[in-house]
Order: sequence, then C-alpha cells, then structure tokens
Amino acid sequence: MKTYLLIPVFLTAVIASVASEKQPLDSMPNNLTLDEALEIAQAYNPSLKQARIGLISKEAAIRQVRASAMPKLVGIADHTYYDEKRLQAFGPESTPEDRTWSTRAEASMPIFSGGRNRFAVQGAKADRAASEYDLTSLEHDVAIMVHETYLNALLAKASAHAQQEEIDLLHEQFQRSEKRFKVGVGSRFDVLQAEVVLANAKPQLVRETNNYRRAVDRLSRLLGLSLESTQEAGDIVLVSLGAPKPLFLQMQEALVLAENQRPEIAAMDLTIQAQEKQGLVNKRSNWPLLEVFSNYGIQSDQFGGEDLEGWTAGLRLNWSFYDGGERKSKMDQDEQQLNMLAQKKAELLLEVSGEVREALYNYEEAWEILMATKKVIEQGEEALRMAQDRHDSGKGTQLDVFVAQTQLTEARLERLKAEQDCHFADASFRRALGE
Repeated sequence: MKTYLLIPVFLTAVIASVASEKQPLDSMPNNLTLDEALEIAQAYNPSLKQARIGLISKEAAIRQVRASAMPKLVGIADHTYYDEKRLQAFGPESTPEDRTWSTRAEASMPIFSGGRNRFAVQGAKADRAASEYDLTSLEHDVAIMVHETYLNALLAKASAHAQQEEIDLLHEQFQRSEKRFKVGVGSRFDVLQAEVVLANAKPQLVRETNNYRRAVDRLSRLLGLSLESTQEAGDIVLVSLGAPKPLFLQMQEALVLAENQRPEIAAMDLTIQAQEKQGLVNKRSNWPLLEVFSNYGIQSDQFGGEDLEGWTAGLRLNWSFYDGGERKSKMDQDEQQLNMLAQKKAELLLEVSGEVREALYNYEEAWEILMATKKVIEQGEEALRMAQDRHDSGKGTQLDVFVAQTQLTEARLERLKAEQDCHFADASFRRALGE
C-alpha cells in the first residue's frame, strides 16, 4: 500500500480522537445528571482548584528542603578601602596600597549535619502527603454539597409538580361546583369556597418553582460554571434519581471502615509524623555542620606586586555550643504541638464516629418513613374519590373533598421528601465512611 493512501485514514483517526475528547465547559449544561454534576464539580469547583494549587506549592517546599543538602556554587567579589591609620608597613620600602580587591567562585556541600537535612525532607514529604488527604477530604465535602443541592432542586421540582396536580384537581372541583350551582343543585357558598381554596393553592406552586431556580443557581456555583445570559435556571433539566435502596451494613462494620478510610484521619497521622520530624530537626540543631568546599579566585597584592590567582580547598566545621536557650525553647514547643495534635486526633475520631452514627440514624429514619408512605398515597387517592362521589350524590360536603385533597397532597410531598432524604442520607453515610 502506498503512503499517500494512508493519509485519509490517519486524518479520520485524528478527527475522531479530537471529537472524542471532552471539551472544557464554560457554562451550565442544559441537561444534567447527578453523576455528571459530581464529575464537573471535581474538575471546575473553585475551592478544589485552589487546593490543587496549594498541593503544587507543597511539592516546591520538598524541593526547597532537599536543596539544603545539595552542592552550592557562589560567586564572591569585594573591593576594600583602608584608612591610613589601618595600613601596616614592613619597612620604608613596603608601603601597602590603601585599597584591595578580590573575586572568587566557591563550591561547597554539606557532608554531615546530624541528620537534620534527612529529617527535614521526611517531614516535608509527610506534610505533602497530609495535604493530599486534605484535598481528598475537600473533594468529598464538595461532592456531598453537590448531592444536597441537586437533591434539593429535585425535591423542589417534584413538589411543584405535586402542587400543580393539586391545583388541577381543585380546578376540577371548582368547575364541578359551578355546574352544580348553575343547575340548582349546589350553593353559591360552595362555588366561592372552591374558588378561594384554588387561589390559596397557587402561591405554593410559585414558591416551589422559584426554589428550583434558586437550587439550580446554587448548583451552578458549586460546579464552578456560570449561567449564560440566554440561559434561565428554571429551564435547566436535572435528571431524576432512581428509587432508594436499603443499606446492608451494621454499625460496628461502618465504624471500622470509617476509621480505616477517612482521609481526615490519615491526614492527621501524617501531620503528627511531620511534626515529629520537625522535632528531630530542632533537637539536633546543635549538632556540628561539616562542609567540604573548594574555590578558585584572584585578588590584588596590597604591596603592589602581581595579582594573586589560584585555588583553595578544605573542610569547614560549624558547631554551636551555646544559643541562649533557643534549641530548648523549640523542643518545648514541639512537645506541646505533638500533645495538641494528639488531642485533635482524639477529637477527630469522636467526630467521625458521631458522623457515622448520625448518618445511619438519618437513613433508617428516612427509610422507615418511605416505607410508611407507600400505601398512604393509594389510600389518599381512594379517599379523595370517595369524598367526591359522596359530594356529588349529596351525602357529603365540599369540605370533605378539600380535606381529602389536602391529605393526598401532604402524603405525596411526604413521600417525595422521604425519597430525597434517603438519597441524601445514603450519600452522607458514604461520606462518613470516607468513600
């Protein structure tokens, strides 16, 4: 096969590859599922972006600490003037110059620091690893906020639908009352009563419609996306979730999983480890620092001779015998810092345990309510039908119809809320487990 025949095939593959790549988003999608919302939040949420930038700075901190043990190369130059009273001559014919200059390049490298450099690098790595777990924890927090806002929007949308169904039924009752009044069977009071009840039901529909718009607007900010000028929050379609599923996990198992999986606990352990390494650095701050050095330079001869040029090499020892109590003060601070971190970890373990228990209690409550509402709606629909039949036959009052309608709407709303509570409790429970 000739090479030019492969060109169309290659171009087709490139175009397909580019088309398959996800294009960056700059505005809210018109249709959105919960999984898509969670994925977008992980990529575009402003708080997560800031945390990832902070993680990059931790990498730079490791390189900075590691650089302290690497070879150094410096250039040094000086030009010195001497007062006449400071000039020292060795005879009448050896009058020194009143100014000198020198320049040199020096390379040095520490070869012994008592382990301070090693412990500092280990501490920086532990601090960076702790920041990674902090980022994971923030990702979980953002995810649970997206869950909550998404579910609130769905609840508002479903509630608006339930309110619209109630208004439709009330409108039918109003028309029925008007017909009965026109044929002389009903009373004017029934017509007015139906009209008032119908009017009173409409404000709640307006509220729930606007609740949906507000929730979608909050969701867009969580996702890090804006609404275009041509977009209306109420027109964004959020896909409903499936039916909630029961949890099959015992309390003790959940507590063990949470203790092993929660990123906050892992981050705390690494923070303690980083503080321990910093303590070792401070503890060994009075150990000797031994460097090897070598330099090459040139300098003027103060007595008027030729410039001096050459190299030198050797060892340099820096050993602090007294620092005014600075080392002891740092060690005391390190000890108290470790004690404080130990108390924070104990508090964190209590919080994690409480979050797991509360999340499980909330799910059990929502699930029991959901199960209790299963037959209530069917019974409410049957009660409304019977009330309407009794009213039409003259055996019941219109008030009975309105009471039955109100009870049916309340049952529908209670079931909707129980479903959303189950979904949110499930997400909260998994967040509490560190998933």
